[in-house]
Amino acid sequence: MSDSAAEKPKGEKPARRTGKADPLVATAIGQKLRTMYDGMLAEPVPSDLADLVRRLSDGARDGKSGS
Repeated sequence: MSDSAAEKPKGEKPARRTGKADPLVATAIGQKLRTMYDGMLAEPVPSDLADLVRRLSDGARDGKSGS
C-alpha cells in the first residue's frame, strides 16, 4: 500500500469546490484585466455609438419603447 493511500481513510470523498476563487488568484486576474482594458477605456466613444445611446436614452425618458 502506498503512503498516500494510507493517509486517507477508505471511502473518503475528495474535497468539493465551493466555486469561490482564492483571493490572491482573484486579485491577480483583476490586475491582468485592468492592464488589458485600461487603454481601451481611455479611447473616445465612436460618435455613431454615442448618438445611438443618446437617442435610446431620450426615448426612454419620453416613455417610448424601442420597437
